[in-house]
Amino acid sequence: MSDNELQIRKLKLAMAPYRELVLILNRVFLWDKQWHSTAILAGSSTVFTIIWLCNPNVMSIIAFMCIIATLLDFFLNPLLSFLFKPQVWTADKQDEFDDVCTTVILYKVNTELFMTSYYRMRVTNPRMYFTITVLILCILAWLGGSVDNMFLTYMVTTFFLMMPGMQRHGLLAPISKPFSQISNMLIENAKFRVEQKED
Repeated sequence: MSDNELQIRKLKLAMAPYRELVLILNRVFLWDKQWHSTAILAGSSTVFTIIWLCNPNVMSIIAFMCIIATLLDFFLNPLLSFLFKPQVWTADKQDEFDDVCTTVILYKVNTELFMTSYYRMRVTNPRMYFTITVLILCILAWLGGSVDNMFLTYMVTTFFLMMPGMQRHGLLAPISKPFSQISNMLIENAKFRVEQKED
């Protein structure tokens, strides 16, 4: 059994008590219905509007999030067991659940591969590593100083919540293609430099 298959199996076992909820959330995030994208945007906007109106400090936000996590941990499993009986679980649902877990692990593996290639570039191509790192940090510093923190957090959070649906419906293709090319270039460049050093 490969490492990826082992990770997928562990994820399935960990998410098994919440599998019905996982399928519902997966359909929402992938915009199975037209109103799903609107619901995500409305939900994110509502949460951040409440935070903006209450204006809590960071400690209060962290404490409140921990309270919600604790309540969900205590009540969610019994509630799901009551709402969704094991008898309604079908082979089609199991296949969909397997696909979700596989997709999550593949995204995790690709992210790890990209980060490994990026950090390896520090040795194989230090000039490019230095240029890219400084450029990214300068852009982040400019954004942090130019845009309100709450609004920036709202935009980033909403984008990540909408990203699976946008990617599925092809809305990210014009943006993701250049990033994919850069990622592939970094990986190939790192491999080429390592091969050169080995020779």
